[in-house]
Amino acid sequence: MKIKSFFSCWPGPWLSVVVLFLSSHFVSASPEDSPAITSVRLEGTNVVVTVQVPPGIQRVTLECRSRLGAGSWEPRALTRLNGSGGEVTFRVPREATLEVLRVRADNQEPLPAAFYTGTNLFAGQPVSSGSLSAVFDVGPTASPGADPTAGAPSRDVVESDIWKTSGDTLFFFNQYRGLQVIDISAPDSAAVQGVLPIPAAGEQMYLLDAKHVVLLARDGCGWWGSDSESRVLIVNVSGSAPKVAASLPVKGFFQESRLVGSALYVASQTYQVKTNGTNSVTWEAGSLVSSFDLSNPEAPVAKDTIWYSGYDNVIAATDVFLFVVVPSPSDYWRSIVHCIDITAPDGAMSEVASISTAGRVNDKFKMNWANFVFTAISEAPVNGNTTWATKLETFHLPDPRAVGPEGVFKLGQVTLGNGERLYATRFDSSLVYVVTFRRIDPLWVVDISDASHPKIAGEVQVPGYSNYIQPLGDRLVTVGLDSSNSWRVAVSLFDVHDPGAPALLSKVALGENSSWSEANTDEKAFNVMTDRHLILLPFQGYLTNGYATRIQLIDLNRDSLALRGTIDHPCQPRRAAVHNDRILSLSGQELLSVDATDRDHPRIKATVPLAWSVDQVFAQGTHLIELTSASWWWWNGQPAPALRITPANEPDHVLDEVQLPNQFPILGAAVRNGRLYVAQGQQNFGSVPLADDSDPGQPTNPPPNLFISIYDVSALPGVKLLGETDAMVEPLGWSANFEVVWPKAGVLVLTGGGGGYWDPWLDWGIARPAGPVGGGFAMPIYWGNNGGRLIAFDVGDAAAPKFLSDVNLAKNAWWNFSPAYTVNGLVFLSHEAVEAFPPVVTDGKDTNSPPVDYWVQRWYLDVVDYADAANPAVRKPVNIPGSLKGVAHAGDLLYTVGEHWTNATNWWWDGTEYLDASAYDGVEAHLIDSLKLSSYWPHPVLVNGDAIFVGHPSETTTVKNLLETWSLSSAGKFTQLGKTELSGAAQNLANFGDLLAAQIGNQVSLFNVTDPTAPALLVTSDPPGCVWFDLNKADGALDRGLWLPLGVYGVSVIALPATP
Repeated sequence: MKIKSFFSCWPGPWLSVVVLFLSSHFVSASPEDSPAITSVRLEGTNVVVTVQVPPGIQRVTLECRSRLGAGSWEPRALTRLNGSGGEVTFRVPREATLEVLRVRADNQEPLPAAFYTGTNLFAGQPVSSGSLSAVFDVGPTASPGADPTAGAPSRDVVESDIWKTSGDTLFFFNQYRGLQVIDISAPDSAAVQGVLPIPAAGEQMYLLDAKHVVLLARDGCGWWGSDSESRVLIVNVSGSAPKVAASLPVKGFFQESRLVGSALYVASQTYQVKTNGTNSVTWEAGSLVSSFDLSNPEAPVAKDTIWYSGYDNVIAATDVFLFVVVPSPSDYWRSIVHCIDITAPDGAMSEVASISTAGRVNDKFKMNWANFVFTAISEAPVNGNTTWATKLETFHLPDPRAVGPEGVFKLGQVTLGNGERLYATRFDSSLVYVVTFRRIDPLWVVDISDASHPKIAGEVQVPGYSNYIQPLGDRLVTVGLDSSNSWRVAVSLFDVHDPGAPALLSKVALGENSSWSEANTDEKAFNVMTDRHLILLPFQGYLTNGYATRIQLIDLNRDSLALRGTIDHPCQPRRAAVHNDRILSLSGQELLSVDATDRDHPRIKATVPLAWSVDQVFAQGTHLIELTSASWWWWNGQPAPALRITPANEPDHVLDEVQLPNQFPILGAAVRNGRLYVAQGQQNFGSVPLADDSDPGQPTNPPPNLFISIYDVSALPGVKLLGETDAMVEPLGWSANFEVVWPKAGVLVLTGGGGGYWDPWLDWGIARPAGPVGGGFAMPIYWGNNGGRLIAFDVGDAAAPKFLSDVNLAKNAWWNFSPAYTVNGLVFLSHEAVEAFPPVVTDGKDTNSPPVDYWVQRWYLDVVDYADAANPAVRKPVNIPGSLKGVAHAGDLLYTVGEHWTNATNWWWDGTEYLDASAYDGVEAHLIDSLKLSSYWPHPVLVNGDAIFVGHPSETTTVKNLLETWSLSSAGKFTQLGKTELSGAAQNLANFGDLLAAQIGNQVSLFNVTDPTAPALLVTSDPPGCVWFDLNKADGALDRGLWLPLGVYGVSVIALPATP
């Protein structure tokens, strides 16, 4: 026998470790031949001891005694290694006798090895009565079993989280940007070292080893093809840039997962096809449990799958069982717990039993397996579904490795919380803590030391309820909601040293009015650090000064809690922890390094941006210009407007961030001849009067509300401000947004605007249309405006730009303005308007003509002449067939899309739209030809010079989706030049020179249209995540590909395939 070392530890909330080196009692060649305890840690209610064992050892025993230097050593756990050596993990319940620990290693067994292979489980007579056949799928037997732990050291059971640390490296599976690897060796200068860009893909992550991270990446838009919706990604993080080493498909969408040793178990929600005898097909919803062997991370192996029907399934695991809880097919309010044997280290699975509970098991904390007893806590409606009851049930569940199964049978039960709903539960050795709630929160203490006779030991009542319970020896700390003053996040400290008389010691509520915390639904956000007497808790809620998103610092003392300072984030914080004497506070958009030496006044020392909204991009050489517009409707903390420069191939790597002149949102931008033009302005939130209406709320001398800045971007990443100017113009409207057009050199025109114009007549978003009002209140109601502003600036001298003019076409009850097009100093756009239709004289038999004083809706062309840009001339509107889509031949040819209301017998529309070509002579527009578009939607139209591209959706199962090219012949007829197949119906088309982009669902296909008669497909790509994007804010080039802004999810780079 040889004794290497022993560790001393004291039970309770604070764990100290003392290392003493003893002389060896076994003759060995060197100290390396001796076993060594490498770590001791607390894990819930257990003490976990890790031991490194050299080769040649047959048996390792964990021993303990009650105090240092006295008493006998008691064996507590044992494992056999057959001389293989390696790492052994012991997990034993935390008790007062575990004050001193040591390991003993033997190089031979005192008896033949075969003597230790017989059963160590011996069945007794069941003490419960009554029929159990309806409760269990496996009935009790009296057959003996084998030693379930022989040759099987325990394995760690790990849950996923959004972040993990390994030494001085932080791994963050960011919901906005994907996997981010961050160096935190010096928290005040932390830096992102690498990114795997898979935004909107998920948040479940594991550290597999020093070189590999496991990501569970979901997919809502068919990234992977086939019938798989998700992937297990093994990522190699040993280099400067994370790389996917292996990818394994998973059907459905991830619900839960566990990593047990090197085996990964995943439960996903999906559907499977079922057929019956009549060959009819039905789809059944359920959970697919999949297992994977990750022992070789570069070559993982998919092992087994097991299907369980039903929604809202729950997962829990030990290193022996994986428990999958599904609703009973016959009673939704009862659960069936499937007990899956996962003792095989390679991930092989087999179901060994299923248990039906009295009610519904709602989460992982309501199940426990220890000492061959499975305990379940469930709730169910009772008394004719008029009220609720909670039941705690115990069952004998043997180790699946036993020879001759003993069977599963019920041991006992106890009912509590009649009339109340079930909330937090937590097992702690022989005690269970249960929270139920109706008007007050009873915290129940249940003694399960005698599994056949569980009993209520005590209870205490407090306002509100707890969502999560953290045992701390003879104390409990909980997080939940307090109902005494609205509903606020609350942290409570309980004294449970006497289970029969639990007592509330202290309680603190966060926020001033209502508040909420992610910890109310995910306990991983609740960081209790007993060694620092500190709790870090993210929360958000309403305060006197508005809405706040914060990390709350809470002092944790033995008998009290105290609120200290807060760490403010602009958006919802997710996690916080202490590293190298700094608090690291994390949200999806930033990592803060905080000095909390003074806990009442924590100071932010450094900020690492992790995600920012990218709303528009410009590709310039090897660099990318990213703009954050900072629109007022931002839902998760309004960002500041920003201009960032990144490498074109690394849009998450910011090289420079430019300080903008003010904090107003960016309303429009353009790059031209090496200069960036940025328009910022004040968007409106309330009512916006028409220009000819008085508004007593407006100040006499209002400040400027529109700003123009000009930057030199010819030498990126360097950016230089050349000049700026401002102007006070009429209100810009709600969600004002502008495009930049150039009617002539040196003249910049912002075209667009916002909604929300009000009229005193109805005081609700419209202006009174001109014309008679017959028949009383007969006019239709239309929205007052969504564009129609043209604001001009002289930018010929970049150092001294100046305001020229403001044309507001939206004053005349015109609406639905088209994009603007420029030719030879003219700006073309269109609008809709409503007009009174002339009365119709009938003979009393006509039933198809419109009624008297009928109002009709028409399209009109607007042309603004900027020959004198300070005094632009607005031409009289000209009636056109539809919305303007483009101009050609120096503005003489107009292309529009609209309906044809030409039916001579009745006034209805069959849903058909037409592409119309009209000749414009400056006074009127004359129809040349019409092309009927598909009656199926969508059917986008893009005019590019003389070529017109039309998306034609499939109208039957035998017809393909097409991209068609048309032109207007010299004979005045639409002529098809060519067509090419698409993978789906095109929703939007945009061109970047001779590069055409077609949006098809969440895909983008790029075409070379140098020869418009034969568009050549270059690539089809799926931007990661199922997120909305706007092709009109993208940028690209035929020889480089496309950069697609995804808002807070960053930029998707669609690269072109290499030329052979």
